[in-house]
Amino acid sequence: MLTSVRVLCRFLEEATDCSGLARAVPRIVSRRVRHVSVLSVEKVVLLTNSPDPGKVVGRRDRAMLLLGALTRLRPVDIVALHLPDIDWRQGRITLAQHKTDAVLTLPLLADVGEVIAAYLLHDRPAGVNDDQCVPSCTGPARCPRAFKRFV
Repeated sequence: MLTSVRVLCRFLEEATDCSGLARAVPRIVSRRVRHVSVLSVEKVVLLTNSPDPGKVVGRRDRAMLLLGALTRLRPVDIVALHLPDIDWRQGRITLAQHKTDAVLTLPLLADVGEVIAAYLLHDRPAGVNDDQCVPSCTGPARCPRAFKRFV
């Protein structure tokens, strides 16, 4: 809108003897800011408790949701998390982020560590040969969709 007013002022400056009209229009650049919606604590608790704890998939999804809610890792980084990325003795998670390839070190919070450990010890599918923390229960393409179902 300001550009149109400035163009009109320039026209009037050239057509008449008025000078300085275009300089009177401010050159404020306004950028639209995208507001990020943030879930309340109650909604985060409701979300992380929503998977069915009676099913292996539910316990896996809860581990992934808690990891995302408490560490703010992206879903792609959670799905790509490997066992060597977790240092249980030092209490930290170190990984290269998928989007930026930047190395990130996060504290391994007690709640997150307990849920991941319980999943790994009791619910991880038998015969899994790789060191992926949250392997898919029904195939390699299911993990990201299972996580995005809740996000």
